[in-house]
Amino acid sequence: IAGTTWKISNTHFDRELAQTLCELLRSNGTAVTKLYLSFHSIDEIGMHQLVDILGKSSSMVLLSCRNCKIGDTEAGAIATAISRNRSFRIVNLDFNKIADEGAVAIANALKENGLIHELTLRSNRIGDIGARALVECPSLAKFKYVGPYACVVSILSGLLTSCTVNEASMLQSHVAPKICHNAHSFVLISRIFCSLRENRVGKLGAIAIANALQQNTRIRELNLQSNCIGDTGAVAIAKALPFNNKVVNVYLARNGISCAGALALAASLAANTTVTSFNLRGNAVGKDSIDAIRRAWEDRKGVLQL
Repeated sequence: IAGTTWKISNTHFDRELAQTLCELLRSNGTAVTKLYLSFHSIDEIGMHQLVDILGKSSSMVLLSCRNCKIGDTEAGAIATAISRNRSFRIVNLDFNKIADEGAVAIANALKENGLIHELTLRSNRIGDIGARALVECPSLAKFKYVGPYACVVSILSGLLTSCTVNEASMLQSHVAPKICHNAHSFVLISRIFCSLRENRVGKLGAIAIANALQQNTRIRELNLQSNCIGDTGAVAIAKALPFNNKVVNVYLARNGISCAGALALAASLAANTTVTSFNLRGNAVGKDSIDAIRRAWEDRKGVLQL
């Protein structure tokens, strides 16, 4: 713990540690801008103590709670801090146990705090209800410029809204450029990501994402790898892709997609020639659909993974 960036990891976050950390934040709160936490286990009351302090911080820009065993209850507490704290810009909740209830709480908090630029939720337990709540959150329209090759914002940021020229100009002028890789993000300027990789998104969540995809032409990458969208979800996405000529990368590996879904995607790829990276590995799609996708991919430069 030193300077403006504090990192605490590989320990049990109990009430005693929470109290100590809270006291340190009270005495040094105006100096701390980034807090990285990673715990083997977490105490619910301790988390609430910490979140109460974080909600009052006026300088905290980044909160990272990767791999902290956070569930819906703790996510709800963090959502409260997000709604109260207008200084937060980046919240990382990758590799936790957040399900639909927690995702809905976070989505509701983001409606109150529209200043979050980046929210990551990779490898949680978010299903259709949580995915829909996030994808339909209209306040996630502010984008963060982070360099000419990768620009990161929140996981389902602004699917149903648009970023104005003035907003984009302001963000490019005021946010320091840096190269940043994040699998669960949208990206502005060079790329815009829509990703809920390694969650529990099913057909209804995929349908909600597909509907939003038709209305948002800023998305460059759709990443739903390792979910369970099945043929119904694949067909919904296939129907949406021809309406979006900006999507470059589509990743649907390991989703329980069979021949029917793959054939729909093949027809979609034939109609949408802007997709240059496509991953359908880990799905039992069969030879006929693989051949159909390869025919649709002919004369196209890019990466095809089947």
